[in-house]
Amino acid sequence: MADIDVGLTGGSGYTCRAGYTYVEITNQSNGTGIIDTVTVLSRSSPYGQTIVIGTLYGTFPSLTGRDTVTIGRGGGTVTGLSLDIEENDYIGHYFNSGYGNIHLLGVNASYAVVAGNAFGGTSTYETSEGRLKRVLTLYGSGETVAVGAIPQMLVSM
Repeated sequence: MADIDVGLTGGSGYTCRAGYTYVEITNQSNGTGIIDTVTVLSRSSPYGQTIVIGTLYGTFPSLTGRDTVTIGRGGGTVTGLSLDIEENDYIGHYFNSGYGNIHLLGVNASYAVVAGNAFGGTSTYETSEGRLKRVLTLYGSGETVAVGAIPQMLVSM
């Protein structure tokens, strides 16, 4: 098995609002398997917060949700997940309240957005000049899995 990564890490910077699905389009997945660890920075919300992390596939800007996990309030680094991903997939998030973080990174970085929780179907994501050189603070890692194989984390349960 080999390591998989998708998305990028960054620091706190600009906010991204609740009620939208944001997709990190700078670093697509480098393998097929299971994402078991996700790092997402969010800002606190006085009313609680549900963070949905999802993988998406397709030809940008038309992307379709593949799999999701709900990590609940807060964010940070969350382990023990089982999020299906395939090579060249994207990673994104949706907040029902509160704010996420966007980081000014540099050349060739960008993210995309669409209104609502769009992981349940196919949506056309928007980019703009204002989103260039900025990335979501969203990163996933895991391991590749051979087709038909049972992931090691499930074998040990």
